[in-house]
Amino acid sequence: MPSGAMAWRLQSIRFLLINLALLACICATAEGECSYILEVKTSKKTLIHFDPGTKDHVRVRFGDKSQREVIHDHLSDPFEGNKKHPFKANKVAKFNISGNCLESDVCYLYFKVEGTDKWKPKHAVVDDGEMNYKFWLKDRYMPEKSWDGRNHCKAQEQLASSASEDEMYEKTESTKIKPCKSPAGKKKAGFKSC
Repeated sequence: MPSGAMAWRLQSIRFLLINLALLACICATAEGECSYILEVKTSKKTLIHFDPGTKDHVRVRFGDKSQREVIHDHLSDPFEGNKKHPFKANKVAKFNISGNCLESDVCYLYFKVEGTDKWKPKHAVVDDGEMNYKFWLKDRYMPEKSWDGRNHCKAQEQLASSASEDEMYEKTESTKIKPCKSPAGKKKAGFKSC
């Protein structure tokens, strides 16, 4: 066999092996990363308290009971809400987040605010495409430069079955929000069926 043909075959085999290795890396990365939607609502402004909104750097982390977690270093570009100032008083902002695929239900969520504004989130919802996990944050100001939030991993079963808002955790199926429609025959102003 001529040496030119042998060299060509070796190059072809080397090329094929390199591409298979790259494909394996790409598949491993794709399997280990999932997409989430994070919805954050800031509390209402009142006359006796500081403005609950913030322009500070806000980080988030959430995870499951096996301690697999998703960390997002800077919530700054919502796909829904105020792009320039997503955490204004009484406003909702929604963010696309990518990270580790969790093995079970999202049962903890923490924020970290880096700055001097006083920020008071009302609640946060993590949507994994199948379920929504809502964390009530009790309308309290987040401390500066430390992680703070809710962890319901140990008592997840009791909290998920509770209907009380005071329990600070809700789990519901992820669904598209449908617009309210007035039922036929009802012409009263402001009457909506949802």
